[in-house]
Amino acid sequence: MQPVVSPEEPIAVGLDGGYVRDWEQKPVPLRGIVGKSVPANQPAKCFGFVQTYDAKPTRRLGALLQSQGVQDTQPLTFLSVGARRYGNLPGQLHPQATHLIDWFHLTCA
Repeated sequence: MQPVVSPEEPIAVGLDGGYVRDWEQKPVPLRGIVGKSVPANQPAKCFGFVQTYDAKPTRRLGALLQSQGVQDTQPLTFLSVGARRYGNLPGQLHPQATHLIDWFHLTCA
């Protein structure tokens, strides 16, 4: 049975990413995204994927949120260091998603 999270309880999802190089194929960078989903009333869960290798990263991240009992009507806040890197990932994952960018990256972009 999946936990049910009350719609009033806040859920925050942090996103960050970067490039990793394969030692054997140095000129080919791998773009990875990592993050942590932090519900108010249960343990946080971490996730990570490499966009160029994972065929269904949105589906896997959506399954992680469902396993935490996130409801479609519940507000969900994504915090990240930049919008372009993540595209429309928050909106694709959750209809009530808000995507906030940290102040430093917002002013330097």
